[in-house]
Amino acid sequence: LLTEAEWEYAARAGTSTAYPWGISIDDGCAHMNGFDRVILKRKGDLYKGEPVPFAECSDGYLNTAPVGSFRPNAFGLHDMIGNLAEWVEDCSTQSYASSEAGDAQTSDCSKRMVRGGSWGTQPRQLRSAERIRYLPSDVDDSIGIRVAKSL
Repeated sequence: LLTEAEWEYAARAGTSTAYPWGISIDDGCAHMNGFDRVILKRKGDLYKGEPVPFAECSDGYLNTAPVGSFRPNAFGLHDMIGNLAEWVEDCSTQSYASSEAGDAQTSDCSKRMVRGGSWGTQPRQLRSAERIRYLPSDVDDSIGIRVAKSL
């Protein structure tokens, strides 16, 4: 599995914006599969009684999409944001900075990090910097893995 630092480097693909494709989530449907008008139409706009923001576009998929269905990022990588969130190697840390530094004192290995968001992730969480903590035993149809090879 990628480390958090490797994952974020690959996802950002040399950008410094919230999303690898730019500053607006509404431009994302050509690049990712996330919570958009397709899900809104099927599942409604309320989540636990609260309105849920969605991307003002339609990626064409209710759940997971076949790999490579969307434009790649500047590094040629597909599905870094959306479609399936991805487990990374790192234990949970309070901040990405401590993860990047390998700070064992702030690591909590009872939880692991998941990056990238999925088809059901709200737009505000479909950012390159978004970090989600899960128990290693958590099973969900919106979490997967990305295997990488060291050169």
